[in-house]
Amino acid sequence: MPTLRRYTRSILPNSEIVVSSKPELNYSIQDIAGPLRELFAGTSLEASCKLLPELLFMLNIPSAESGQILIHGVLAHELGHALYNRKEIAKDLLPKIRIDEELVRNVAKAMFENQQKQGNPTPELRLRKQVTQEITGRVNGWVKELCSDAIGIHLFGPALFFAETHLLISFRPIDKSTATHPPSRLRVRLMIRMLKRLYPVDKWHAELQAFSKAWDDVSAGQIPWSNSYDQIALETISDAALDLISEATAAATSSVQCYSSDRFSRDVSELAPLFLNYIPPGEAGTDGRGTPTSIASVINAGWHVYLCDFDAFRKSLHSNDSDTRFAAAAKLHELVLKALEISEIRTMWEEAKSDPKRGKS
Repeated sequence: MPTLRRYTRSILPNSEIVVSSKPELNYSIQDIAGPLRELFAGTSLEASCKLLPELLFMLNIPSAESGQILIHGVLAHELGHALYNRKEIAKDLLPKIRIDEELVRNVAKAMFENQQKQGNPTPELRLRKQVTQEITGRVNGWVKELCSDAIGIHLFGPALFFAETHLLISFRPIDKSTATHPPSRLRVRLMIRMLKRLYPVDKWHAELQAFSKAWDDVSAGQIPWSNSYDQIALETISDAALDLISEATAAATSSVQCYSSDRFSRDVSELAPLFLNYIPPGEAGTDGRGTPTSIASVINAGWHVYLCDFDAFRKSLHSNDSDTRFAAAAKLHELVLKALEISEIRTMWEEAKSDPKRGKS
């Protein structure tokens, strides 16, 4: 958590996070500083609220996955929500994603005719307004989620994709959508398009190529819709709209440290082998001149071992740690967590050495 707090402050200055764990399979993030200030305005607690940071995020992690640090790569998506709001991406992006008014009129007309058969229909103009509001709400909500995925790719690279594909298929059908969340297939389609554009996917390890190719094929499939609102929302968020989302999020994250293709290649070649030798890579470089590894680097290297070299990792473990795939995965997660702990200790040490007050009473 200290590493995550430090990382959050690096991309969202004047922020703080509070982490909770609940018995529900859901990651979420919510800024509570603003609501607390509004709630206690004009009361005896108003002065106390002035001590709050500008942004105070309540971050929820499923208790069932509290130790699954690789899955926690989805936290990049949750931070994407905060950046989406902070950078006001919707203001410039949403006007570029236009809803087909002809489709809206057709749906409203069909609803009117159906009600007319039953007697006492709602006026068609009112139905058209209702349909427009429903579809606009869907498109806005879906775009926000897709933008958060895109920001997550910029921040954490492939690790966000690996984590989300594992999580998304675990509790929801791939084509299931809601008024606020798009179908998982559409989310995968966006992430695959971005990875193919930002990374040399065709030069990855054979296992990663197969993994991404399989998901690429899945994401290319047609997404069935269960109602007219979903149909129009899916037609509105076309491949062209996905490109707009990718471009808008790239601009919004240009001022923060993003995870690059070169960084992924170095992490795969330098950090992943350390995991295979049970050395938590909390710092990189030669003795005495090493630098702390980033949270994105550690998690990406961990995913590479899990997806490409897990059998080798498991076979070389002590028999008690390799009895089951679950036990071996738990050992890998422990190494990833230890690497992050070492990275934080090294960062704190470097800060202490450069503190001008060090050694002064």
